[in-house]
Formats: sequence, structure tokens, C-alpha cells
Amino acid sequence: MLAAYRGTPDDEGETLADAVAILRSAMAGAFGPWLPEASFVARDRGGRSSGAIVTALEDDGTPFIVFVFVDPDRGGHGIASLLISRSCRALSDSGHRTIRLWVNTANERAVSLYRHLGFVEVVADSRHGSSAVGPATAVGK
Repeated sequence: MLAAYRGTPDDEGETLADAVAILRSAMAGAFGPWLPEASFVARDRGGRSSGAIVTALEDDGTPFIVFVFVDPDRGGHGIASLLISRSCRALSDSGHRTIRLWVNTANERAVSLYRHLGFVEVVADSRHGSSAVGPATAVGK
């Protein structure tokens, strides 16, 4: 996770301990109830982690992508798309029709990926430089 954010607009200078604490807090419900059935780790053929997606439920019951990250050495190979699509399928299979996420609009690569996958901007938040994106037409693909 830490390496995936280094040098991006989302890099806030976190340490490894910070990143571990953030992930633990996400799984403990800091962003809403964690959805392990729609959270995944991608592994390469050697079994090494190459990316992950963490999802939770927002207060209104809508699934929310908390984090998507890919090892920068393995970026550009469709891992993020695969993780998001797999999460959307799992959510669709459990009856959800939308999924939300927040993206820093300065992270043009991420914005482009989400748009390519069918996400649409629904709310802009100028205070955080982020925009809420959803509902996802990617759900159910």
C-alpha cells in the first residue's frame, strides 16, 4: 500500500506503521463495516502480493471502495481493473447495484481508470480536492 501511494497526489508521507494502522482501522470499521467478501488481494504467479482492494459499507448501506492499490512495479497490467471488477461482481452477486469511491481529482491516472470502468462523478468536494464517484455501471459486469 505504502509504495503504491509514493509520489502520487495521495502521498501524505505515511510511514509503514501508519499504513498498517490505516489498514487495520479500515478492517475494524473506521470507514464503515468492512466487507471481506468484496475485498481481495491479487497475487502474482510466485504468490507475492501485487495489489489489493478494501471495501466497506457506508452509513446508507452503499458499498464503498476504501482503498485500491497496486505494487508500482506491477502497474499498468490491469491489476486494479481486475480487483475492482472482482469486487463489483461480488457485490452484485450479493444484491448491490451501486458502489462508491472517493478519488483525488489530481490523481489523473486513477480518475481515468474509474471512468473507463463506468464510474461517474456525482459529488465534488473542493475542500479535499476529491470527488465522489458512483454509481458504478461496473457492478454486475
